[in-house]
Order: sequence, then C-alpha cells, then structure tokens
Amino acid sequence: MVMYWLRVFVISFEFLIVVISFFLANVYGETVSAFVKEIQINDEALKWLMLLPAGLLGWSFMQTQSLLFPDGEFSKILHKWPSYWKLKIHCVVGLIYAVLFLIVGLLPLFTKDGMNTGAGFIMFFCGVIGESIVALSIYSAQISVKEINMLNES
Repeated sequence: MVMYWLRVFVISFEFLIVVISFFLANVYGETVSAFVKEIQINDEALKWLMLLPAGLLGWSFMQTQSLLFPDGEFSKILHKWPSYWKLKIHCVVGLIYAVLFLIVGLLPLFTKDGMNTGAGFIMFFCGVIGESIVALSIYSAQISVKEINMLNES
C-alpha cells in the first residue's frame, strides 16, 4: 500500500508541474526575471489573481468530499467497491498537492520582491497551474464516478 501511495504521488501531472517549475526556475530564471521587469503587473489585478489558488483549493476540498461520499444509495455501493481505497488515495494525494501548490503559489506574496522576480513569477504560476491540474483531476474523477453510478442504476 505504501508503494501505491508513492506511485500515485510521483507518477502524476502534479509532480511533473513541480519538476518543470524547478527546471524553469534554475535554467530560465534570469530570462523570466527580465520578462517580468518588462511587463508591469497591475497591483489590483495581482490581488485578485492571488485568490485563484485559494479558490481552487476550496473547490477541490468540497468536490473531493462529494466524490468520496456521494448522496443516496450509491454511497454504500461505492464504499463496498474493492478498489475504493485506490480512489481515496488518489483523492488524498490530490489534496496534498493542492495544499502544496497553494503554499507555493502564495509564497511570493510574503517575500519582499513578490512576483517582480523570475522565481516569484514561476512559483505563482506553478501554484495556479498545479491547482488547476488538481481541480481538473477531481472533476474528471467525478464524471467517471457519475458514469459508473448511471450504469449501476440501469
């Protein structure tokens, strides 16, 4: 079971986003810094943009709960499913990534230079893209579970 946790954590789009972000920060950090200095980020727009990772995290938590505990009789069927533990592991790992991406995405807020550096800019977009991937994964899982429920009802 520990190996499955590790596999789900490492073999994922979320992990790929983390690796790509580290690569971009290390290889293209100076280029991104020059780009960020060329564009002027509107402070008001930035404040609203910073809410995006937090909003996606909240949505992910709410939807994961409804995914793992659907309404009605299907909930009992889902919990008796032999592979339910795998679904739960995928959901928990997704939520762990969501929290990590929130921290990474909001970290530039708490630094002196914020998003005015290449690293801050990359961190913010890593957080937003990562949160989006988690949300899309949860949404995709919800669709699959609803399809299974519809097949079960017919």
